[in-house]
Amino acid sequence: MFATTAFAQDGRRGFWRASVVTLLAATTADAHSSFGRLEANPLLRGRDGRFDLRGVAIKGGISGGAILVQYLLLRKHPRAEGAASVANFVFAGALGGVAAYNYGRRASRTGPRSTTPAHLPEYLAAPATRFPTAATR
Repeated sequence: MFATTAFAQDGRRGFWRASVVTLLAATTADAHSSFGRLEANPLLRGRDGRFDLRGVAIKGGISGGAILVQYLLLRKHPRAEGAASVANFVFAGALGGVAAYNYGRRASRTGPRSTTPAHLPEYLAAPATRFPTAATR
């Protein structure tokens, strides 16, 4: 099975696993913070120019593919585990920074003129007609 690999016998395997979990969490946070918003990356854009399920699938596939390649390489070269772990933590930090930036931009848009309640992401909010603003009353 996958659990009994050559590199799994090394005592440092927990460090790589922790880096994988961190990378997946950062990828998820980045996808959540982008979902339903306009996307600058043409590879991740949907037909309407927004980040949608297609973008989530591509982003998840890239992260999953990178982890699979690492796993297969680490079976043959267990000494590279430290480098793979550092790379995962660096990419997780970058994705976490992007997610924090996206959440900050979203929060700055909610206010008296916004139709999205501050506690809800934009894609969960009801259409603008359900939340009348001062201008529409």
